[in-house]
Amino acid sequence: MVSMRSSIAESMNSWDSIYQHKQFRDSRRKVVEAARKLTAIRGNSFVLDGELDSEAPVPWARRIVQSSWFRASVPVVILTNLILLGVEVDASADLPPNEHLEGFYTANLVIVSVFFVEILLKVKAYGCREMFCGPDKWWNWSDLLIFCLSIFEIVAEAVASVMFASEMDPSQLRMMRFLRFVRALRGVRVVRLLQYLSALRTIVFSIVSTMSSVGWTSLLLVVLFYLFGVLLTQISTDHCRDLKYTTGEFCDEQLDRFWSSVPQSMLTLFLSITNGISWDEALQPLRQISDIAVVGLLIYIVITVLAVLNVVTGVFCNMAIESARADKDIATMQQMQKHEAQVEALREVFREINTEGQEVIGLDDLKEAMQRQKLRSFMHAMEIATDDIVTLFMCIDADGSGDITLDEFVYGCMNLAGPAKGLQVARMGYESAIIRKEIKAMREDLRRLKTSMDGQHAGSQAYLREIPTLMSEFGAAVRV
Repeated sequence: MVSMRSSIAESMNSWDSIYQHKQFRDSRRKVVEAARKLTAIRGNSFVLDGELDSEAPVPWARRIVQSSWFRASVPVVILTNLILLGVEVDASADLPPNEHLEGFYTANLVIVSVFFVEILLKVKAYGCREMFCGPDKWWNWSDLLIFCLSIFEIVAEAVASVMFASEMDPSQLRMMRFLRFVRALRGVRVVRLLQYLSALRTIVFSIVSTMSSVGWTSLLLVVLFYLFGVLLTQISTDHCRDLKYTTGEFCDEQLDRFWSSVPQSMLTLFLSITNGISWDEALQPLRQISDIAVVGLLIYIVITVLAVLNVVTGVFCNMAIESARADKDIATMQQMQKHEAQVEALREVFREINTEGQEVIGLDDLKEAMQRQKLRSFMHAMEIATDDIVTLFMCIDADGSGDITLDEFVYGCMNLAGPAKGLQVARMGYESAIIRKEIKAMREDLRRLKTSMDGQHAGSQAYLREIPTLMSEFGAAVRV
């Protein structure tokens, strides 16, 4: 009996020595490190923009320039400048050439000062290199050019008001007219609205992108104008010539007005399809001279109005849509607006779930909230599956704490929204590669450990093989 107990004790000591072996401990430590590494990777996927920004403090000038109130105030100043420009031009229409309204000059000086402060803030925020050589360099160069024109206009008007205070000769009068023309160029500042109003910029860029199609369409229409103009002019002039030399009468006034020459006929054809005149009005004189001319004009109307213009309209719309999608600034701004709207909606959903006003929500809170049709519909609209609430909770809970904070909920749902993204698939592949690497290393460690244990603990293996017999003998001894 004593020998049996000593055998069992030796076997247990052998297993303790195996567990405490250095290679076994190293393998176990690697497994724990790999698990922690994967947890850190998943946790970093949910880091907020605000957290990243907090690590690197943003300069005060950049915070001002990137703030929403700053971006909203600049368009207001530009629109105010345009309104004052129109009122000034209208109010000074009856003034003598050498007089101007002091109030409007002061207002313009204040607006230019605001633009100057804006440029200084941008230079302070981004630096000259990033401002004039970065991705927004063309907008910044246009802002600087418009500001320089404004300074020139203010200085020129101030100098002219001092030099031409008395009676002016004709040359000075021409100079004042030129300065008033320069004053009207303040309207160029409206171009700056394109930088801040994405909807307006989309329209303008779409129009610009269709300019090539406008050129080719114009060429096609000119060819049609010319072909049908030559035909109708030939018929009209032959009729007028025959009428003049046979009866001595002159052509009808309307026929001479619309179809007297090729350029006049081309103009008539152009006006008839652009609402300049009614095409029936141009058709009436032709009815008196030839059915061929009437048929020719009708064919022209069918080709241009029902075919060419409709097809061209479709082409323009398609090109405008494609250009709006291709413009990276517009696409970036629209994506940012969409992202901000989704984040705000998710924050509101979190507040609805968190009825107790705490900073976190638990699994029970999420299950209870998913019973509401409104929240389920919202999740389905974002293409987030709600069939398995537990799995959804685990995916959103990035740090595995068992509770979901506001930031985890917002960015967890943003990552789960829609189909798998390329970055998410790449992250899964990266995690799989880490797991395969660690498993391979563990396999090698276990193989070496097994080899070592086979040589060092051969005696323990013999004791292990005798354990069943010893246990049966021990049981029989206990029963006795």
